[in-house]
Amino acid sequence: MPISREYVLEIARRLAAIAPLEELAGRLAPVPESERAFPPDVPRPSDLTATGRDRRIEFLRERGTEVPNLTGTVAPPDPESLRGNIEQFIGMTQIPTGLIGPLRINGLHAHGDFYVPLATSEGALVSSYHRGARLVTRAGGVSCLATVEQVQRAPAFVFEGVAQAGLFAAWAAGEIESFRAVVATCSTHASLIDLQIHLETRTVYLLFVYRTGDAAGQNMVTMCTDAICHDIVARTPIKPRQWFVESNLSGDKKATVLSFLSTRVRKVIA
Repeated sequence: MPISREYVLEIARRLAAIAPLEELAGRLAPVPESERAFPPDVPRPSDLTATGRDRRIEFLRERGTEVPNLTGTVAPPDPESLRGNIEQFIGMTQIPTGLIGPLRINGLHAHGDFYVPLATSEGALVSSYHRGARLVTRAGGVSCLATVEQVQRAPAFVFEGVAQAGLFAAWAAGEIESFRAVVATCSTHASLIDLQIHLETRTVYLLFVYRTGDAAGQNMVTMCTDAICHDIVARTPIKPRQWFVESNLSGDKKATVLSFLSTRVRKVIA
Protein backbone atom coordinates (compact mmCIF):
# COMPACT_ATOMS: atom_id res chain seq x y z
CA MET A 1 0.00 0.00 0.00
CA PRO A 2 2.03 3.01 -1.18
CA ILE A 3 1.33 6.37 0.43
CA SER A 4 2.50 9.85 -0.46
CA ARG A 5 5.80 11.28 0.73
CA GLU A 6 3.94 14.00 2.63
CA TYR A 7 1.87 11.45 4.52
CA VAL A 8 4.97 9.44 5.46
CA LEU A 9 6.45 12.61 6.97
CA GLU A 10 3.17 13.31 8.77
CA ILE A 11 3.24 9.82 10.34
CA ALA A 12 6.85 10.36 11.45
CA ARG A 13 5.90 13.70 13.02
CA ARG A 14 2.96 12.10 14.84
CA LEU A 15 5.14 9.32 16.24
CA ALA A 16 7.88 11.75 17.24
CA ALA A 17 5.33 13.73 19.25
CA ILE A 18 4.85 10.68 21.52
CA ALA A 19 8.56 10.23 22.31
CA PRO A 20 11.94 10.36 20.53
CA LEU A 21 12.03 7.81 17.71
CA GLU A 22 14.96 5.98 19.34
CA GLU A 23 12.86 5.47 22.48
CA LEU A 24 9.90 4.25 20.43
CA ALA A 25 12.14 1.70 18.72
CA GLY A 26 13.04 0.32 22.14
CA ARG A 27 9.38 -0.10 23.08
CA LEU A 28 8.72 -2.04 19.88
CA ALA A 29 11.68 -4.40 20.32
CA PRO A 30 11.14 -7.98 21.53
CA VAL A 31 11.89 -8.47 25.22
CA PRO A 32 15.44 -9.91 25.56
CA GLU A 33 15.57 -13.52 26.73
CA SER A 34 17.41 -12.47 29.88
CA GLU A 35 14.43 -10.29 30.83
CA ARG A 36 11.67 -12.72 29.88
CA ALA A 37 10.09 -13.32 33.26
CA PHE A 38 7.15 -15.39 32.07
CA PRO A 39 3.90 -14.24 33.75
CA PRO A 40 1.55 -16.87 35.17
CA ASP A 41 -0.61 -18.86 32.83
CA VAL A 42 -4.40 -18.82 33.00
CA PRO A 43 -5.10 -21.42 35.72
CA ARG A 44 -6.78 -24.76 35.05
CA PRO A 45 -7.23 -24.24 31.29
CA SER A 46 -8.84 -27.66 30.75
CA ASP A 47 -11.02 -27.64 33.87
CA LEU A 48 -14.64 -27.02 32.85
CA THR A 49 -16.04 -27.48 36.34
CA ALA A 50 -17.43 -24.73 38.53
CA THR A 51 -14.22 -24.96 40.58
CA GLY A 52 -12.10 -24.27 37.51
CA ARG A 53 -14.29 -21.34 36.52
CA ASP A 54 -14.14 -19.88 40.03
CA ARG A 55 -10.34 -20.20 40.13
CA ARG A 56 -10.01 -18.28 36.85
CA ILE A 57 -12.33 -15.55 38.14
CA GLU A 58 -10.25 -15.32 41.32
CA PHE A 59 -7.10 -15.18 39.14
CA LEU A 60 -8.44 -12.01 37.49
CA ARG A 61 -9.56 -10.59 40.83
CA GLU A 62 -6.03 -11.04 42.22
CA ARG A 63 -4.85 -8.81 39.36
CA GLY A 64 -7.35 -6.08 40.09
CA THR A 65 -9.93 -7.04 37.48
CA GLU A 66 -13.56 -7.65 38.37
CA VAL A 67 -15.92 -9.12 35.76
CA PRO A 68 -19.37 -8.99 37.41
CA ASN A 69 -21.24 -8.69 34.13
CA LEU A 70 -19.44 -11.65 32.57
CA THR A 71 -19.99 -13.80 35.65
CA GLY A 72 -23.65 -12.82 36.04
CA THR A 73 -23.27 -11.54 39.59
CA VAL A 74 -25.01 -8.22 38.90
CA ALA A 75 -28.71 -7.61 38.47
CA PRO A 76 -30.08 -7.11 34.94
CA PRO A 77 -29.83 -3.47 33.81
CA ASP A 78 -32.70 -1.05 34.13
CA PRO A 79 -34.14 -0.74 30.60
CA GLU A 80 -34.07 3.06 30.94
CA SER A 81 -30.28 2.93 31.26
CA LEU A 82 -30.10 1.50 27.72
CA ARG A 83 -31.96 4.37 26.06
CA GLY A 84 -30.14 5.27 22.84
CA ASN A 85 -28.45 1.85 22.68
CA ILE A 86 -31.34 -0.48 21.84
CA GLU A 87 -34.97 -0.34 20.70
CA GLN A 88 -37.78 -2.77 21.65
CA PHE A 89 -35.63 -4.11 24.51
CA ILE A 90 -36.59 -7.54 25.92
CA GLY A 91 -33.40 -8.82 27.61
CA MET A 92 -29.70 -9.64 27.37
CA THR A 93 -27.82 -12.28 25.36
CA GLN A 94 -24.98 -14.32 26.86
CA ILE A 95 -22.15 -15.98 24.92
CA PRO A 96 -19.67 -18.42 26.53
CA THR A 97 -16.50 -16.47 27.30
CA GLY A 98 -13.04 -17.92 27.87
CA LEU A 99 -9.76 -16.38 28.98
CA ILE A 100 -6.39 -16.67 27.23
CA GLY A 101 -2.93 -15.45 28.09
CA PRO A 102 -0.52 -14.19 28.91
CA LEU A 103 -0.17 -12.27 25.65
CA ARG A 104 2.86 -9.97 25.62
CA ILE A 105 2.40 -6.82 23.52
CA ASN A 106 5.31 -4.53 22.62
CA GLY A 107 3.41 -1.50 21.34
CA LEU A 108 3.73 2.23 21.66
CA HIS A 109 0.63 2.41 23.87
CA ALA A 110 -0.33 -1.14 24.87
CA HIS A 111 2.89 -2.47 26.38
CA GLY A 112 3.01 -5.42 28.72
CA ASP A 113 1.35 -8.76 29.43
CA PHE A 114 -2.39 -9.09 28.92
CA TYR A 115 -5.11 -11.65 29.60
CA VAL A 116 -7.76 -11.53 26.89
CA PRO A 117 -11.43 -12.61 27.10
CA LEU A 118 -12.78 -14.33 23.99
CA ALA A 119 -16.50 -14.96 23.44
CA THR A 120 -17.39 -17.90 21.18
CA SER A 121 -19.39 -21.11 20.98
CA GLU A 122 -16.89 -22.79 18.61
CA GLY A 123 -15.06 -25.56 20.42
CA ALA A 124 -11.20 -25.56 20.38
CA LEU A 125 -10.99 -21.92 19.28
CA VAL A 126 -10.06 -20.48 22.69
CA SER A 127 -7.48 -23.23 23.22
CA SER A 128 -5.86 -22.44 19.87
CA TYR A 129 -5.61 -18.73 20.65
CA HIS A 130 -4.31 -19.56 24.13
CA ARG A 131 -1.46 -21.67 22.75
CA GLY A 132 -0.58 -18.95 20.25
CA ALA A 133 -0.59 -16.22 22.91
CA ARG A 134 1.72 -18.22 25.20
CA LEU A 135 4.05 -19.05 22.30
CA VAL A 136 4.56 -15.47 21.13
CA THR A 137 5.00 -14.34 24.75
CA ARG A 138 7.82 -16.87 25.24
CA ALA A 139 9.36 -15.61 21.99
CA GLY A 140 9.59 -12.05 23.34
CA GLY A 141 6.15 -10.70 22.51
CA VAL A 142 4.36 -9.16 19.55
CA SER A 143 5.72 -5.87 18.24
CA CYS A 144 2.85 -3.88 16.73
CA LEU A 145 2.45 -0.41 15.31
CA ALA A 146 -0.50 1.52 13.89
CA THR A 147 0.77 3.46 10.87
CA VAL A 148 -1.88 4.92 8.55
CA GLU A 149 -5.04 6.22 10.25
CA GLN A 150 -7.64 7.57 7.87
CA VAL A 151 -11.31 7.48 6.87
CA GLN A 152 -12.59 8.62 3.50
CA ARG A 153 -15.76 10.18 2.14
CA ALA A 154 -16.18 10.38 -1.64
CA PRO A 155 -18.74 12.95 -2.80
CA ALA A 156 -19.44 13.27 -6.53
CA PHE A 157 -20.24 16.40 -8.56
CA VAL A 158 -21.90 16.09 -11.98
CA PHE A 159 -21.50 18.82 -14.64
CA GLU A 160 -22.83 19.64 -18.10
CA GLY A 161 -19.70 18.43 -19.82
CA VAL A 162 -16.04 17.48 -19.56
CA ALA A 163 -14.79 21.08 -19.79
CA GLN A 164 -16.83 22.24 -16.79
CA ALA A 165 -15.78 19.17 -14.82
CA GLY A 166 -12.10 19.86 -15.54
CA LEU A 167 -12.40 23.50 -14.47
CA PHE A 168 -14.15 22.48 -11.26
CA ALA A 169 -11.46 19.89 -10.47
CA ALA A 170 -8.75 22.53 -10.93
CA TRP A 171 -10.62 24.94 -8.65
CA ALA A 172 -11.21 22.32 -5.93
CA ALA A 173 -7.53 21.34 -5.93
CA GLY A 174 -6.61 24.77 -4.56
CA GLU A 175 -9.28 24.92 -1.84
CA ILE A 176 -8.06 22.34 0.71
CA GLU A 177 -7.26 24.97 3.36
CA SER A 178 -10.78 26.36 3.04
CA PHE A 179 -12.16 22.84 3.37
CA ARG A 180 -10.05 22.30 6.50
CA ALA A 181 -11.53 25.46 7.98
CA VAL A 182 -15.04 24.10 7.37
CA VAL A 183 -14.13 20.81 9.09
CA ALA A 184 -12.84 22.73 12.11
CA THR A 185 -16.30 24.25 12.59
CA CYS A 186 -18.00 20.82 12.49
CA SER A 187 -15.85 18.64 14.73
CA THR A 188 -13.27 18.91 17.50
CA HIS A 189 -11.89 15.45 16.64
CA ALA A 190 -11.86 15.18 12.84
CA SER A 191 -9.03 16.67 10.79
CA LEU A 192 -8.84 16.77 7.00
CA ILE A 193 -5.43 15.38 6.04
CA ASP A 194 -5.71 14.98 2.27
CA LEU A 195 -7.85 15.55 -0.81
CA GLN A 196 -7.66 13.26 -3.82
CA ILE A 197 -9.43 14.12 -7.07
CA HIS A 198 -10.70 11.71 -9.71
CA LEU A 199 -12.17 13.06 -12.96
CA GLU A 200 -14.40 10.65 -14.90
CA THR A 201 -15.92 12.30 -18.00
CA ARG A 202 -18.33 14.93 -16.61
CA THR A 203 -18.26 13.68 -13.01
CA VAL A 204 -15.68 14.80 -10.45
CA TYR A 205 -15.07 12.64 -7.41
CA LEU A 206 -13.48 14.36 -4.43
CA LEU A 207 -12.01 11.89 -1.97
CA PHE A 208 -11.73 13.61 1.39
CA VAL A 209 -9.33 11.83 3.72
CA TYR A 210 -9.75 12.38 7.47
CA ARG A 211 -8.14 11.35 10.72
CA THR A 212 -10.75 10.90 13.44
CA GLY A 213 -8.82 10.40 16.69
CA ASP A 214 -9.86 7.30 18.62
CA ALA A 215 -13.26 7.06 16.87
CA ALA A 216 -14.03 5.02 13.78
CA GLY A 217 -15.69 8.26 12.72
CA GLN A 218 -18.18 7.20 10.03
CA ASN A 219 -20.85 9.71 11.09
CA MET A 220 -18.24 12.32 11.95
CA VAL A 221 -16.77 12.39 8.44
CA THR A 222 -20.21 12.29 6.82
CA MET A 223 -21.26 15.46 8.64
CA CYS A 224 -17.96 17.18 7.85
CA THR A 225 -18.14 16.23 4.18
CA ASP A 226 -21.75 17.37 3.92
CA ALA A 227 -20.70 20.77 5.29
CA ILE A 228 -17.83 20.94 2.79
CA CYS A 229 -20.17 20.08 -0.08
CA HIS A 230 -22.56 22.88 0.86
CA ASP A 231 -19.60 25.25 1.08
CA ILE A 232 -18.44 24.12 -2.36
CA VAL A 233 -21.84 24.63 -3.96
CA ALA A 234 -22.09 28.10 -2.42
CA ARG A 235 -18.62 29.24 -3.52
CA THR A 236 -17.59 27.41 -6.68
CA PRO A 237 -17.61 29.47 -9.89
CA ILE A 238 -18.56 26.29 -11.82
CA LYS A 239 -21.93 25.11 -10.56
CA PRO A 240 -22.67 21.36 -10.69
CA ARG A 241 -25.95 19.99 -12.07
CA GLN A 242 -26.08 17.45 -9.21
CA TRP A 243 -23.99 16.40 -6.27
CA PHE A 244 -24.00 13.44 -3.86
CA VAL A 245 -22.37 13.40 -0.44
CA GLU A 246 -21.26 9.76 -0.97
CA SER A 247 -20.65 8.27 -4.39
CA ASN A 248 -20.11 4.78 -5.76
CA LEU A 249 -16.37 5.37 -5.46
CA SER A 250 -16.89 5.00 -1.71
CA GLY A 251 -15.60 2.03 0.25
CA ASP A 252 -18.17 2.37 3.02
CA LYS A 253 -20.01 -0.90 3.78
CA LYS A 254 -18.64 -2.68 0.72
CA ALA A 255 -15.39 -4.12 -0.56
CA THR A 256 -13.47 -1.87 -2.94
CA VAL A 257 -9.93 -1.82 -4.25
CA LEU A 258 -9.65 1.79 -3.09
CA SER A 259 -9.89 0.69 0.55
CA PHE A 260 -7.15 -1.88 0.03
CA LEU A 261 -4.88 0.63 -1.70
CA SER A 262 -5.37 3.56 0.65
CA THR A 263 -6.42 1.97 4.00
CA ARG A 264 -9.78 2.36 5.66
CA VAL A 265 -9.71 3.43 9.33
CA ARG A 266 -6.47 1.78 10.55
CA LYS A 267 -3.47 -0.04 9.13
CA VAL A 268 -1.67 -2.06 11.78
CA ILE A 269 1.53 -4.02 11.31
CA ALA A 270 2.57 -6.72 13.78
